[in-house]
Parts: sequence; structure tokens; C-alpha cells
Amino acid sequence: MELNGKGKMLIGQTGLSIDSKGRFFLPVRFRKNGSHYILTRGLEQCLYLYPRNEWENTLQKISTISWPDKTAERGFKRAWLSAAREVSLDKLGRLRLEADLQKYCQIKHRLIIIGVGKRLEIWAREIWDRYYHRVAEKSFRELARKLDI
Repeated sequence: MELNGKGKMLIGQTGLSIDSKGRFFLPVRFRKNGSHYILTRGLEQCLYLYPRNEWENTLQKISTISWPDKTAERGFKRAWLSAAREVSLDKLGRLRLEADLQKYCQIKHRLIIIGVGKRLEIWAREIWDRYYHRVAEKSFRELARKLDI
């Protein structure tokens, strides 16, 4: 399945470990959109990992928003873009999380990567489990009933 004809849909989840240098293996099934990514802070203490083309699409989308509150616009852009960085897979297919991003999402040893369509999210395993059981599972049940899926 493709997204807008530009890349493969990112779905599923994989639990991983991070090494002492902040590196983890990006599973092969998530590498179908290339080896260059943009990594930035996400919501609910996770990180967003965008394939390069989806990052550019997202920036374009943000530039077309009509922001009613310019202070909120500046705050959003500053918070989101200041944490963004280009990352590439090493020869072994690993990505490195710098210390500030590890601290933001509280990843110490175990992490989980989830595909959410156009991007990947990287979570500390414990935070993801708590979030999933308190928020996501409930939202899924409620919306699935409404959507009749």
C-alpha cells in the first residue's frame, strides 16, 4: 500500500533495545522509504521519525495553515522545528538517538517503534504501554464502534 504514490505506508510495531551509544536497529520493513530521515519531538513523550519526502510534505502542509494566533504559530514552530535533525542509517541499519531526545522521551533501554501511516513514532516501551492501555485502546474501541469497523 502506498501513500500518495510517494512512499510505502508505515504500519505495525516492533520492540527493540537501545545500546549504550544511543543506537538501535531500524527494522527492514520500515526502511522502504530510504535511509535518510528527519527525527523530531512528537506528542505524548514520543519522537516522530519522518521519511525525507513525508517531512517535506508535512512542512508544506504547515506552511499553508491559516494561523489565527501568531504567538501560538511561533511557539509551535519553535518547539517542533528546533528539535528536528537529519539522521541516516549507518552501514548496519542503525539510527542514533542523541541524549536530549532520549531524555525527552525517557528511553533508557527498551523502546518500541510504531508505524502511524506517514511517519514512525519512537516510544520508551513503558510509556507506550501505559499510553496504549489508558488512551489509545479506549479511543480505538469508541471510534471503531462509531465507524462500524
